Amino acid sequence: MQRSTPLYDSILKLLRHAPWRDRRHLYTVAWMVLGLLSSGWISLSKRSPYVVSRAELAQSVERRFKRWLTNGRIDVLRLYAALLREALKDVAEEPLLVALDIPFALQISAQGCPSKDTVNTSM
Repeated sequence: MQRSTPLYDSILKLLRHAPWRDRRHLYTVAWMVLGLLSSGWISLSKRSPYVVSRAELAQSVERRFKRWLTNGRIDVLRLYAALLREALKDVAEEPLLVALDIPFALQISAQGCPSKDTVNTSM
């Protein structure tokens, strides 16, 4: 069985810049993104068929994704900030408002890092 796909490898390259505490978190989110892009569905169960895994049941992949989403050791704001810095590194240093499909928005410059006072949780 092939262990990865070209799309998975590309996603890994994009996400590797974030400060992952555990490399397994990176691999899981890469499969989650690949499943989202391939299936076009936000539902975790619809993403499972696109994951290359030793898991024999789709439910095992879903449980893996759910554990990732509820893992308290994953600092989402820190990860988004690192990924945004990498994506925006060549952008002018003007402030930029970034709206994400999560319960907060942050203001960040290409080299800056969001601080507590730049996080707006009212969105």
